Amino acid sequence: MILSIIVPVYNVEEYIRQCLDSLIEKKYNNIEIILIDDGSKDSSGIICEEYKNKFNNIKVIHKKNGGLSDARNCGIENSNGKYLMFVDSDDYISCEGIQSILDVIENNIVDVLMYTYYEFEKFNKFDEIFGKCTELNNGYYKINNIILSKILKNTSELWPAWKYIVRKDFLLKNNIKFKKGFLHEDVDYTARLISCMNSFYYLDEPIYYYRVNREGSIMNSKSVKSLLDTSKIIIDLKEFFDNNNIDNKIVKLIMDRLSRTYFTVLSLYSKGNYEEKKIIIKNIKENSYLLGSSTSIKHRIFSIISKILGIRTVLNLYTKVLI
Repeated sequence: MILSIIVPVYNVEEYIRQCLDSLIEKKYNNIEIILIDDGSKDSSGIICEEYKNKFNNIKVIHKKNGGLSDARNCGIENSNGKYLMFVDSDDYISCEGIQSILDVIENNIVDVLMYTYYEFEKFNKFDEIFGKCTELNNGYYKINNIILSKILKNTSELWPAWKYIVRKDFLLKNNIKFKKGFLHEDVDYTARLISCMNSFYYLDEPIYYYRVNREGSIMNSKSVKSLLDTSKIIIDLKEFFDNNNIDNKIVKLIMDRLSRTYFTVLSLYSKGNYEEKKIIIKNIKENSYLLGSSTSIKHRIFSIISKILGIRTVLNLYTKVLI
């Protein structure tokens, strides 16, 4: 088995058929599709069983709700493929996407493969391609600091886990799993992938269609938890880098991207109530080094002025301007 496609499923009865149809549009003997029904309360689980009964390469696991990370980890544990792919059940794959992936992983031994994607809404598809690395050509790369620097500095939308095909034994060797109970778990997962990988394939082709602005999506959950989880993830990653002797130049580049993510989440400050704002300010004060890790001039100015005027004042000004 060359490829396991892991699809976490939770209350997506309106979208899941489009997702699954894109995965089974062509028949492949060397892939499996693992559907993790994470305690769905609608007919999603029934639809999964319907597809399993029609296609012998589809496996369904029904489990108690544990969240996206738990469902993905369950898929990893129950996979048989040499390589793993993650697909969210409200998204879908291009008609030639799987074949393009197979062409790479059947002819290369690579830790991580990255491809690009489109975004779409219910009635609209967009022409812009996201997730490109502007400094790399299509092909295989042995990892060194120069290549990592190009990836980290020049890849838009770096973090989504579904952008990457990963060799399973590479994941297991480095004990990389999805962090349970956290928002933005993809940030933690992808940062570990990038810091540990020794080989990389850039597939400059939009394989994936990512649905935006879906009502009920985890990504639309805006709360103080988003900021607290992001800061905790970054703190844990810094400890991971230190314990695994990751090259300091690479750590600085990753921390720059992580800090920019932290600043993006700070935009939620204006949405919080009084108590939530107090928690956010306390979090920033306790983790002030996160502000200084970004190389963005705008973020550097924020960090400097906050030391003069105070974090609360600068945050009120900052969140009135788009980041």
